[in-house]
Amino acid sequence: MAENYLKTRWMGHSSWELETAKGKKLVIDPWYTDNPKNPGDVEEVEADYVLITHDHWDHVKDVPELIKKGAKVVAQPEVEKRFVQDHGVSGESFIRINMGGTVGLEEDLKVTLFHAFHSADSGAPGGLIIRSGGVTIMNVGDTALHKDLELYGEIYQPTLLMLPIGDRFTMGPRDAARAVSMVQPKHYVPMHYSTFPAIDQNPKEFEKLVKETGVKADSWIPEPGEEKSWTKDGSKETTSVK
Repeated sequence: MAENYLKTRWMGHSSWELETAKGKKLVIDPWYTDNPKNPGDVEEVEADYVLITHDHWDHVKDVPELIKKGAKVVAQPEVEKRFVQDHGVSGESFIRINMGGTVGLEEDLKVTLFHAFHSADSGAPGGLIIRSGGVTIMNVGDTALHKDLELYGEIYQPTLLMLPIGDRFTMGPRDAARAVSMVQPKHYVPMHYSTFPAIDQNPKEFEKLVKETGVKADSWIPEPGEEKSWTKDGSKETTSVK
């Protein structure tokens, strides 16, 4: 495998496990417990960092458990306050960030928070720009379609775009396809769909809608548990289901 890469593993819904070339492990929006689509077990998860897009239950259910296991949580101050008050965790477990801000977690690992159009129990909903090893991942979080996505795509030029297609609570397939055409990533992957009946969607139909926009981006439609590693030029180096 190339020296610089970023491994991504979809754990169903909006949960992701990432690993850098230097072995640092991140989890985005952890929901393992009682998630019908997540093939993992939170007790087996090793995470250096947890990244939160927003604090709805289906994105943060296992945050307290990962904190107990030693993970640092990147989140807004208001979200930190909620977990300290409601779960009795230490504020020292949090790395604060807010909209437009960037934190350097390691020498070659940066996370930027940008806004999403959604709701939250505390703080404000957001998306994440994750950069490591020359690879840029743009996770838009739970969001409606909005024009600023085009600007973020222009600035960060993502290797991989992660975006919801479930509709009802987020963008549906048609709006998500438009988002892909606006961002212009090298690759894109759908998430936040078919976890429960209210958000059932066919990702192949979404892929078809993206192609109809004329955008030159490659799709990745994984099964839960499937992983791929990405390099600076966007090449996919591994694929497996565990």
